[in-house]
Amino acid sequence: MANRGLDDISRFESKVQFALMAVPIPEVVRTVRMKLGGNLTSVTLESWKAGRNRPSRSKLELFSRALGIRMEDFYEDFYGFVDVLSTVRGLAERDREIFLKRIEERQSGSVKLDVFGRTDTDYTQRLFHKIGGHYILYNYSMNNVPEINQTLVSVECTCHPFIRVSAHSVRDKDHVTSYQGRLFPVRSNLHFVMETGSTHHEEVVMIVTNNPVHQGGRLRFLYGVILSGSEDFVSHPSAARVFMEKMPEGMTAEQVLEKIGGTTQENIPSYCRKLVRNDISQADGDYVLRAEQLNMSYVLGLMNEENGDG
Repeated sequence: MANRGLDDISRFESKVQFALMAVPIPEVVRTVRMKLGGNLTSVTLESWKAGRNRPSRSKLELFSRALGIRMEDFYEDFYGFVDVLSTVRGLAERDREIFLKRIEERQSGSVKLDVFGRTDTDYTQRLFHKIGGHYILYNYSMNNVPEINQTLVSVECTCHPFIRVSAHSVRDKDHVTSYQGRLFPVRSNLHFVMETGSTHHEEVVMIVTNNPVHQGGRLRFLYGVILSGSEDFVSHPSAARVFMEKMPEGMTAEQVLEKIGGTTQENIPSYCRKLVRNDISQADGDYVLRAEQLNMSYVLGLMNEENGDG
């Protein structure tokens, strides 16, 4: 616990949203003031709920005590937190599902695409039944070095018309970047959209893979391409191929991370290397397809040349 900061709490605002549905804001404020001798205002709680601010450790401790849980429970994954709070508060299963649905609707936001209305809940459930579980995703490094990244990708649950996914990208034992997001089907493709939750590393990653919903038999892998966000003046419009190998059904996320931690560059399977290799010459010095943003003066110079102004 001592090595974890408040930025390490994943989906903090969603946890606060769920907590404040289970225990309304006036009750939290009253409990903190009258029973705990502290001070938490409704304005503060609303800002946490909206994701505008994060609490100090002392404020989070007060909030946790008012909810009847430990502060450490906020470091559980979202559904682990929901389980703990639901048990402590004696929430009925129906209320829990209603609260979760409200959160999903909020997270869907104002993005409305017609394609989302063309899949029904049965299709989403059938797709999840086919692809749910843990994967190791392999791709060449975004940093143009000849190393293959290994990422734990977990396809967790349905939230129609989406399916929830999370990822933990392992650079080394001391550097793991976590992502949360959704996937949704469009015809023969699956589209993954994930983002980091921390304030010091903001990144959105998009992955497109095959859609195996009509494929017979046990699913063994997904394959496609990964599109990375931009860093400084370097962008990766088509960063790398990906190969996502499905892990055995009984493996936990922790066991998959242990497997990744014990797999060095030297013993990554050769078929994984071949499947994520890009169709470009290694002699060019590139391991991913890469483009740099154009310099404005350079663009203007070319335009002036075309127009005969030079």
